[in-house]
Amino acid sequence: MKQPVQFLRWPDVQARVRVSRSTWYHWVSLGTAPKPVKISPRVAAWRDDEINAWIEARCQQRGGSASCSFTAAQGGKPLKTGVG
Repeated sequence: MKQPVQFLRWPDVQARVRVSRSTWYHWVSLGTAPKPVKISPRVAAWRDDEINAWIEARCQQRGGSASCSFTAAQGGKPLKTGVG
């Protein structure tokens, strides 16, 4: 069975990517970050699966076989490893 699409509003996206709104929208305009979905004329949101895939792609770009330590169940927040 297909999972329903979940949408994230800006505060939820920002909590995951940890950048300013202006930086994020600049990346969206460059095509390097996912575009929002217009929910209504005044409301935009991002697909949860697209944000997760974007984060994972950034982690893969840093090289090696290591990926980010996050899961959707944890809201995309990094896992605490006890290091550092």
